[in-house]
Amino acid sequence: MACLSTRFARFAAYSTATLVLALGSSLAHSHRVVQSDSLSDFAAGSLCRASEVVLATCRGKGRIASICSATPGSATYRFGHPGRIELQSTGLHSAQRMYSGGGETQISFGRQGYEYVIFDSTIRTGFDLDGHNNPAFSSGMIVQNYGKKIKTMHCEGNAAAIRSNDLSRYMPEGEFVEH
Repeated sequence: MACLSTRFARFAAYSTATLVLALGSSLAHSHRVVQSDSLSDFAAGSLCRASEVVLATCRGKGRIASICSATPGSATYRFGHPGRIELQSTGLHSAQRMYSGGGETQISFGRQGYEYVIFDSTIRTGFDLDGHNNPAFSSGMIVQNYGKKIKTMHCEGNAAAIRSNDLSRYMPEGEFVEH
């Protein structure tokens, strides 16, 4: 497993996806490589099985990070490629913060001193001449090691990563991670 963690940490340092890492002693985690028999097992564009709800997905540098749920009250983080999951974890938390003209939603989990955070953010950058809000959108993952940011990686095309408006159905609320 240490080799897998090292390989993931190297990817996080060089990738263009966004992850945040921090240790949460109350989180329950699993970490293993999972092989799938068929690429058709996965929902299009994610690492979620066709029978699961896609809560979030982010593509970066040839890999995918997805948050999936088979039943309300449970969610799973998966990272890798369809057919080869490199990292899988449970014990996820969600957090939200509202801003004037926008807000941010996060899904995070901790493992071995690292905190992984998938975020989706909208902020007001100003107003046009007609008084309309000019929002800026940002999504991705942040990786921190014992509170020190290692890397912020944005989702390809800055596509909205978090797809569910009601994360409380799938995971408990946690702390918002500043970044």
